[in-house]
Amino acid sequence: MSEQKYSTYVLRMWQDGIEWRASLKDAQGGKQHNFVSLEPLVEFLHNQTRQKLPPNNGDTK
Repeated sequence: MSEQKYSTYVLRMWQDGIEWRASLKDAQGGKQHNFVSLEPLVEFLHNQTRQKLPPNNGDTK
């Protein structure tokens, strides 16, 4: 059985003129990430959930 991984964030979003801004605050460590638009927010979340390969990439050399 594989270990479950999760992250918990508080998401804040607000409209600044015509742009949407966002911030994520890590509920466990308290670190805050600020985003000038929604695209970098989505990219950040994508990077946080990307599957990481083991260091040897499965090679048995």
